[in-house]
Amino acid sequence: MAVFLDTSALAKLYHQEPGTSALESRLAAEPVAFVSRIGVVEMHSVLAGMVRAKELDPAAMELLRRRFRSDARNNKFRVTTLRESHYQKAEELLVTHGSRGLRALDALQLAVALNLFEHQLIDTFIAADRILCHVAPLAGLKTFNPEA
Repeated sequence: MAVFLDTSALAKLYHQEPGTSALESRLAAEPVAFVSRIGVVEMHSVLAGMVRAKELDPAAMELLRRRFRSDARNNKFRVTTLRESHYQKAEELLVTHGSRGLRALDALQLAVALNLFEHQLIDTFIAADRILCHVAPLAGLKTFNPEA
């Protein structure tokens, strides 16, 4: 079966940080990795944040952006678009888990993953986010945190 990558994990594939090796090992055994369309947007934000934090220079950021876009075009990931049902599920997740710290974009990511799980397209939600790794099992997903 396949996995879903939250942006907190996806970024580890493009920038060496804690959990990168564990994630790469895990993905080597997976036939398919899904990301949401919002994850694609978030990935660009993560890279820009690395420039602001002086972890990357602008030229390195542009190289990583090109590599990421190439990986997406070449189906290294299956990009899932967001539908109205994902927004509705995200609202439900925020009502149920917002008090646990779940935020809007993370709720959308989780909603997409839950939809893929319900259609038996994924079996694991991969995130390097403490709150998501706490909430996802409460919503019914098995998780893998590459930093754990």
